[in-house]
Amino acid sequence: MNFHKFNASFPQVSKVINGILENMEGKDFFTSNFNFSQHTPLVNINQTDEAVFIQVSAPGFEKQDFNIDVTTENITISADVKEEENEQKPNYTFQEFKKVSFKRSFKISKNIDIDNVQASYNNGILHITLPKKETVKVSRNVNVA
Repeated sequence: MNFHKFNASFPQVSKVINGILENMEGKDFFTSNFNFSQHTPLVNINQTDEAVFIQVSAPGFEKQDFNIDVTTENITISADVKEEENEQKPNYTFQEFKKVSFKRSFKISKNIDIDNVQASYNNGILHITLPKKETVKVSRNVNVA
């Protein structure tokens, strides 16, 4: 594939763009630098007075693929994907997305009620709710001396 030289009013811009185009010349556009072995799903974490909410972006999974391990110090979210030997695979010309194993861990506060953690999986998002322990609120009147 041949690229046309780029001419701009600014010589530095032309030099940079032409260098990029020259590096691309003759290369297959169906390549990617994405490394599936180091895939880490993206997360959103929100906290209220009542709970911590974690959302994990994990499209293509089934709810039984997930393993959530909660201790008094950490939460570890993982999915282990095993390829089926006899699985019929399409012959892709180019493939960037596929379901891959992952593992993410987060430190959690000691006031998380680990016995009541809940999780659900909807529309490619794993939702985890970590309720906080109820704190005993004691009120008392203080007399000024």
